Amino acid sequence: AAHRMGAEVLYATCIGDDSFGQMCLDLYQQEGISTEYIRKSTEGTATGAGLIYVNENGENEIVIGLGANNEFSSEDIDRIFPEIEKCKILLMQLEMPVETVLHAAKRCKEAGVSFVLNPSPFRELPEEIFQYCDYVTPNQTEARQMLGRTPANIVAIRPLRDGVVSDYDITERMLKYFIRKTCGNGRFFKPRIMVCVPSGVTEVEKRAVREAAEQAGGKDVFLMEEPVAAAIGAGLDISKPDGVMVIDIGGGTTDIAVISLGGIVASTSVKMAGDKFDEAIVKYMRKTHKLYIGERTAEELKLTIGTAFPREEAVSRECRGRDLVTGLPKSVEVTSEEIMEALEEALHEICEAVHNVLERTPPELAADISNSGIVLTGGGALMYGIDKRIEDRTGIKVIVAEDPKSCVAIGTGKALNELDSLKTNSLNRKAPYL
Repeated sequence: AAHRMGAEVLYATCIGDDSFGQMCLDLYQQEGISTEYIRKSTEGTATGAGLIYVNENGENEIVIGLGANNEFSSEDIDRIFPEIEKCKILLMQLEMPVETVLHAAKRCKEAGVSFVLNPSPFRELPEEIFQYCDYVTPNQTEARQMLGRTPANIVAIRPLRDGVVSDYDITERMLKYFIRKTCGNGRFFKPRIMVCVPSGVTEVEKRAVREAAEQAGGKDVFLMEEPVAAAIGAGLDISKPDGVMVIDIGGGTTDIAVISLGGIVASTSVKMAGDKFDEAIVKYMRKTHKLYIGERTAEELKLTIGTAFPREEAVSRECRGRDLVTGLPKSVEVTSEEIMEALEEALHEICEAVHNVLERTPPELAADISNSGIVLTGGGALMYGIDKRIEDRTGIKVIVAEDPKSCVAIGTGKALNELDSLKTNSLNRKAPYL
């Protein structure tokens, strides 16, 4: 970021964490940048790790605040701003509280200090921040935004498709990044990893996931079926002898399962979920409006006006793409009824899959589900009316989980914490598929 903003790095002064400063200096040496490592105390200056680059005149060139301390407040920014004001550039990471970053950006704008944002790929970016940014560093969020927009020499890759590994090498590199992000760069510490897979995954697909996680740095790799993780993440007690039905509508697959006594009684997995919804919208726009749109535009339509059940009031949105007749850019007004029509076939397949699982459910568990209802998780659960659509098809009340997008991740984490009690169990060592 310093080089892209025109700064010349001559030597670095570490504020806070020695290991972080040394890591950065190692990186500079790899890039052929000559640096000198100098330690500086954090007392009265800042909380959290950071670097100050100093130019040949002894002036502060750039300050990087990496947000190692999540409690870094706006008052802390005001306290150290006299030091920041001497600099030309301030770089901050969005892992700090959003209000802190926004406050720092406003102050930099007033003081004439260039503000560079290093956004976290795991947090949404408030639009207000961008108007104060002089530069935003690329990250994994931008990789998704590059889909359909890349030149010939750049390829945006999706390493996972339909819930399974589609590109082994890229999946391994992605997992390595996540492990470094959460566990650091320790060479001697290898974490235990639990990965969720669709309930209908094959042995070959399971082996691909396990080997990719092991090659990425995992010590022990456990696989877990997504509906079970979703049920745990939704706060359901699956250890009781009561029937629980979970529908997890993700990006690649929709997993439907009836769970009792901690195990799956009946389940199915259909490759009809968020990605297929996007494809259905693209096909509909081509067929009905003779308009060619990309996956990102289709996803925006799905998120904003997508509906699975008739709304009381129809909503609409302008959609831009390429006219298939003239080849020129064109915009049309698309309504929620049209999106529901585009998704009709996909939604029907999901409802049929739910029906099939209910048909294979033992009568006692079916009675439990009729009383407790069906729990809906996954990003697809956020689509308007999808709970009403399934309820209308089955006659059973459908409940959307409190945080449907995070249920599988939360449930996986909880299950991983419980592995300590199973550590000596030889079954987990020989067959680590739960």
